[in-house]
Amino acid sequence: MSLSVLAMSRGRWSRDGVARIKNNAYSKHQGLQQTMRTVINNLTSRTISPGDVRSDGSLTVPRSFGVYELPHSAPGTRRFRLGNYPVRLHELERDFGSCKLLYLFREREDAVAMASVLNGDER
Repeated sequence: MSLSVLAMSRGRWSRDGVARIKNNAYSKHQGLQQTMRTVINNLTSRTISPGDVRSDGSLTVPRSFGVYELPHSAPGTRRFRLGNYPVRLHELERDFGSCKLLYLFREREDAVAMASVLNGDER
């Protein structure tokens, strides 16, 4: 059912109909924010400290994957990037001048999920 059908009453916009539409949209937005917070909290519980890994050449043992925040001035659509730690950290610093390690994971899938959620928050 379209919004105009819900809000129209006898050919006129109904204040109650418009209020219901706004409340419904607000409830959906709140639900989405709550879901995203839950996902972020669940992923954050799986983070590790950089001290939990040791350097082995250019990578770490065990392998680790970081989620990095680019500076606000960085061009591009994705402000949060991911990749092997510390290799990707050095690449991003070289390409953008700086970046910040936000989260470090043992599983690449966790880093992918976190970067995706964070980039989705921006839009």
